[in-house]
Amino acid sequence: VIIINTKSGSPGKPKFNVRYNEAVTRFTKIPEFVDGVTYMELSNEALTTRGYQPRYSAEAIEATRTQSDPYLYPDVNWYDEIFNDFGSNRTLNLNINGGNDLTTYYVSTSYFDEKGLYKTDDLAKYDAQVRFKRYNLTSNLNVKPFRTTTVKLGIQGYLANVNYPGSNSSDIFEKAFFMTPILHPVRYEDGRIADAATSSVQNPWALLTQTGYANQWKNQLFSNLRVIQELDFITKGLSATGM
Repeated sequence: VIIINTKSGSPGKPKFNVRYNEAVTRFTKIPEFVDGVTYMELSNEALTTRGYQPRYSAEAIEATRTQSDPYLYPDVNWYDEIFNDFGSNRTLNLNINGGNDLTTYYVSTSYFDEKGLYKTDDLAKYDAQVRFKRYNLTSNLNVKPFRTTTVKLGIQGYLANVNYPGSNSSDIFEKAFFMTPILHPVRYEDGRIADAATSSVQNPWALLTQTGYANQWKNQLFSNLRVIQELDFITKGLSATGM
């Protein structure tokens, strides 16, 4: 049997406690990808050592190296295009407790806000960033209406809001992982989004920033009322509890 007791108040003047934390988040480890020139040279080496003709010409490799025409000869690190180096989170907690010999109280509220590492399109009219916000409330009230009777009222709950891109995160990661750096640019000079397929979105940046967003609210509330009646007149230490 596991019994979990949340914090309760203690007799005395009101005591206030405030705690604020700010943190920075980042990936623990992500794969490192070669640049476009290295990718082309290694592809040619893999083909020629097996007796095939190289796929990429020396002119194309040089144009990719110099980026003389980045739209015709792109060199894109897709992870750099869709992820920031750092995210952030913050936590604020406020609680108060106090009371007297007959009544004690404890009230705690907290706020948590975490922002993910996705980049967003500054021109979009919506925010597709991964973000999670949560508001918590805990309240415990203990009252002794009679010398041998204790009434305990507890309320715990939260309100949470989550925001994320319209595309599945696994699809965004997958496309960013498998998309070659030289297939196409992120977008063209005129603002049109580049893509390898016309029937579906394959561009990882477009999956992240151009497919809308989802926003959900969740909430939950728990309450409990417990009455404890001491029965020392029958046997010392005996009591009855109803919840």
